[in-house]
Amino acid sequence: MNIFKISITKRYIPAVILIAIFIIITNLINSNAISQNEEYAKIINISGKQRMLSLKLLIQANTFLEFQDKKSKKYLKDTIEDIKSKHKYLLTKLFSDDLSIIYYDDYLDKNINEYLFMFEKLIDTKDSSYLKSAKISIPHLVKQLDLVVQEYEYIASTQLEEMTDYEYYLTVCTLFLLLLEVLFIYRPASKEIEKNERELKSLNENLENKVKEQTRDLMKNAELVSTYVIYSKTNLRGIITEVSDAFCEISGYKREDLIGKPHNIIRHLDMESAVFKDVWSTIKQNGTWKGEVKNLRKDNTYYWTSAIITPEYNDKNEPIGYVAIRHDITAKKDFEQQNELLAQSEKMVSMGEMIGNIAHQWRQPLSSISSHITSIQMQKEVGILDDEFFFTTCKAINNNAQYLSKTIDIFRDFIKGEKVYKNIIIQDEISQALGIITATIKDNQILLEDRINYENKVEIYMTTGELPQVIINIINNAKDILLENKIKNPNIILDMIKEENNLIISIEDNAGGVPQDIISKIFEPYFTTKHQSQGTGLGLHMSFEIITKSLNGKLYVKNTSMGAKFFIELPINKS
Repeated sequence: MNIFKISITKRYIPAVILIAIFIIITNLINSNAISQNEEYAKIINISGKQRMLSLKLLIQANTFLEFQDKKSKKYLKDTIEDIKSKHKYLLTKLFSDDLSIIYYDDYLDKNINEYLFMFEKLIDTKDSSYLKSAKISIPHLVKQLDLVVQEYEYIASTQLEEMTDYEYYLTVCTLFLLLLEVLFIYRPASKEIEKNERELKSLNENLENKVKEQTRDLMKNAELVSTYVIYSKTNLRGIITEVSDAFCEISGYKREDLIGKPHNIIRHLDMESAVFKDVWSTIKQNGTWKGEVKNLRKDNTYYWTSAIITPEYNDKNEPIGYVAIRHDITAKKDFEQQNELLAQSEKMVSMGEMIGNIAHQWRQPLSSISSHITSIQMQKEVGILDDEFFFTTCKAINNNAQYLSKTIDIFRDFIKGEKVYKNIIIQDEISQALGIITATIKDNQILLEDRINYENKVEIYMTTGELPQVIINIINNAKDILLENKIKNPNIILDMIKEENNLIISIEDNAGGVPQDIISKIFEPYFTTKHQSQGTGLGLHMSFEIITKSLNGKLYVKNTSMGAKFFIELPINKS
């Protein structure tokens, strides 16, 4: 009997080993998933706190400058060290290429270090200018930190989806294990089953314990998801059946206030009905809807989310409701709104400068027209007006009128703001700019040295009217600094060279150059070294936005032996 038992056992050794391997693998996968979720939760918490602490620094710095006592200084230093620690930790957790790009290619790592350096210098010198510089850089820094939080939330959301897949595969593996048990363990003859009944019972108990452990682990994951992921479920009529803790926190409602209510309880009046018609049309056809939604909090304030809404199915693959997963993009949308307001401010400032230049440009033609008309009237009154003088004078008046009409067309194209793309001869754009600015430059006794080759035409497919704005802004800026520095023999050189795939327009003055401590900031909004009555600092920023975003080029500045030299680099790409 012992020999028979041994031979039976040997037959099932491969099956037992295979089952054990499956159990070990599922446990390892489950433990790893739990560990990853806990780590992502910690990282999201830390990255969010880093953004909050960055803003907190501004408040603490104001307090420190006001009281300058040891307590406020200690709080400020502690916050700086806390941000450094969290930043150092997050640099070891760059799980995606997008995170690496944000931190290194987009200079978030450098921006954070420079931001903290400003507050360290503030502590050492008590110089409020460092706080002003920090306030200037904080919108861009907060935007980058929001992108980091969103990227980590996206990774965590992806992990949640993988956990859902994991539950499915775990179920399949469990069924597969049970199938192996039936085929290789429970099939033996009745005598063998009786003899090994205790062993089988023990094995079943072990399996049940494993399932309980896995269930507990999944419950832990569910708690983490509820805390950090904004999600909700509804039935087919849009009535809320389940919400996460994060959903309650951002909306301001308690769970009992939401369950059983229509999902439009958080609908904001700013959202058009067409958006929600599109949502229902998409999900009712078993599709997935993605988009940005402005929601209404319980306290009547608002918040923005990026939402993904998908149908939920039962075991028979029948739709039973809808699931929505969101992440908070309020800071991003507020920043975009501020950018829109900034763009309007830039447009108005540029329009004012354009009107001033055109008005200046009109003085000579208007004076000429007035002079010609007076001459005709006087000769007519004394009876000496001949036909030759009359027609010559009328032609001169007409030429001046045509010139005035052309400047009106230029200004009209500028204020229309419509982007019309076509093949444009760059020399014509430059001539258009010079036609507006030349009179102002000459009246200020500045030599404008035009080195442009107007014979070898360069044609680029681009928007009309925007390049002249940039050239006018830069020349105006050069004119102001030349006058401010009282340069003898002031000079501006305009040049253009063509490379293989790029066209480079340069504008150089002899005003002495840009100080090294501010040269990296001159394209930032509202940054200016001029008195408030002379400018807002929006001209160069608007020029930078036009060249880099609208014309897909580059705008940068270098100091030369003469002064500052601005480079406009445009890609040559005909349609």
